[in-house]
Amino acid sequence: MKPVSRRKFVQQSALVVASASLPFPFAMSTNKEVFVHQVYFWLKDPNSAADRAALRAGLEKLRAIPVITFSHIGTAAPTRREVIDSSYDFSLLCFFKNGPDQDVYQTHPIHLEFVDSCKHLWQRVVVYDAIGEGQE
Repeated sequence: MKPVSRRKFVQQSALVVASASLPFPFAMSTNKEVFVHQVYFWLKDPNSAADRAALRAGLEKLRAIPVITFSHIGTAAPTRREVIDSSYDFSLLCFFKNGPDQDVYQTHPIHLEFVDSCKHLWQRVVVYDAIGEGQE
């Protein structure tokens, strides 16, 4: 057996621990192509409990779109470091098997309904899309 460097061992161990927290199909995926869609929302009225509840409910509905392999809805963590932008109100993270699946998501009736029914709630939206290799 080939010896493994300490650095490589630590990296691989971290991946195993991180993947254990993900849903089984995603964590065990051998799919090399992954499309990650990250969306950040700033509410027009961040102090409105009704607006926060309405946006969260809209985001929850997006989870029913079948091409999403993993999703996470969140709010800014209380971490404070110079490199962290915690000015947003909600975040949405979606994983897709590939770019064409993300295209299906963009035109899916549930997504179109979400945009139509919730766009009045936000003042700003920022999207980051990334492609690359998934974990083995």
